[in-house]
Amino acid sequence: MPTTFNISFPNWFLAVFSLTFIGFVFYLGGLYIKVRDICKDHPKINQALIRISEILVLKKISTEYVYSASPMSLSEKGKEALKEAKFNEFYHENKDVLLKRIKEKSPKTMADLEDVCKSIMLSMEDTLPKFESIKQFAYSHGEPISNILFACAIALKDLTVSELNIK
Repeated sequence: MPTTFNISFPNWFLAVFSLTFIGFVFYLGGLYIKVRDICKDHPKINQALIRISEILVLKKISTEYVYSASPMSLSEKGKEALKEAKFNEFYHENKDVLLKRIKEKSPKTMADLEDVCKSIMLSMEDTLPKFESIKQFAYSHGEPISNILFACAIALKDLTVSELNIK
């Protein structure tokens, strides 16, 4: 003989549950608006990072890996550092993602490409494959990661310029 089980909730419980759910939806809506407003400032933050990195190079603070002449290029120490940090492995593992991000910004000139590459590398998330070796290099050499990422940006520019046909 099958047994049936009926659950009945009091009306006051259903009313409280409904109001709580509606309140939660409004809370999420307000949170979405705040996050959207923060994201509007993201390009400004990226531009600030690029300008700070350029100032550091001009002040000779970050020129250990990069020559500050225009266009910027890697120094011998920078080439050795990127080799030890396994940047080429990182680039080949993430080539499609990096090229997609660069193309989204549609750089027209070498200067645009250099700025885009700096922006991408200086705001790199560490969830991409092979990024650990870059972080480990910075840690083991006592370097700020921004210095090695700045050098990575110059290398990224050099690797992608021919594929994007920018002159």
